[in-house]
Amino acid sequence: AEHLAPLDARTRGLLEVAAVAGREFRIDTLAGMTGRAPDYAAFVGRFELATNTTLGQTRHVFTIDQPLSRQLGLIETLLPQARRIAVVLGPSSSDGLRRLRAAAGTRLAVVAAQANDASELGPALDTVLGDADAYLAMPDETLHNSDTAHSVLLSAYRRGIPVVAFSRAFVRAGALAAVFSEPAQIESQIIADLKALLENTNLPRQIDPREFAIEINARVAAALHLTLPDLSVITEALRNLEPNP
Repeated sequence: AEHLAPLDARTRGLLEVAAVAGREFRIDTLAGMTGRAPDYAAFVGRFELATNTTLGQTRHVFTIDQPLSRQLGLIETLLPQARRIAVVLGPSSSDGLRRLRAAAGTRLAVVAAQANDASELGPALDTVLGDADAYLAMPDETLHNSDTAHSVLLSAYRRGIPVVAFSRAFVRAGALAAVFSEPAQIESQIIADLKALLENTNLPRQIDPREFAIEINARVAAALHLTLPDLSVITEALRNLEPNP
C-alpha cells in the first residue's frame, strides 16, 4: 500500500503480515500457511485473544478494543454519580465479565446478562436496565452492530439511561459517548511496535491501543439533562488514568 512506502522493505513486510494476521485472514489460517503462529498479530479483539488457540502461541498481540479501564473511566468522568453499570454479553464477549468486574473494582457494580444472539438481546436488556445508571455497549459484533443499535438505544433511553459505546458510528446513532482509536493512531502504533521488535525492544504480550479519541453526542446529553465536561477535560481525565509507561 502507498502509505507503507517510506518504510524499509523488512518493516513493510512485517506490517503487512501483522495486518493480514488480524483482519484479512484468520490467525489459525495464517499459521497453517507458515507452519507457526506469527510473532505479532494485530486487529485482534480482546475476547478473541482469550479464546483463539493459535493466538495463545503468538508472542505479541495488538488488541483493537479499548482497555476496560479506559471505557469505565469514560463512564466515571461523564457520569460521576453512576454506581451501577449494565452490560449484555454475547458469544464474543461472554468471558469478559470477570475482567470487567475486576476493572470496575469496588467503584462500580456491574449488572450483566447473557444473550447468545440478537433475538435474545431485548429480554437481556430488560433484565439489566431496570436499576442501572448507564449501559456499556461492549464490542461484540453479534449484539452491538448497525442492525441492533436502534433497539439498544431505544431500550436504554426509554428508561433515561445513557449508553456509552465503542465507536463513532454508535455515537452518531444516538449513544452518549464512545472512546476508540482512529485508524491513523492504530497504524502509527503498529509501525512503532514492529520497529521496536526489529530493535529487540521488549514489548508486552497483550498490547492495548495507546492513543485514543472520544466522541460526544451533545444532543443526547441535552435530552438526558446531562452537563458534561469539555472534551479536553474528559481526554485529560482519561490520560491521567493510564498506567505509567
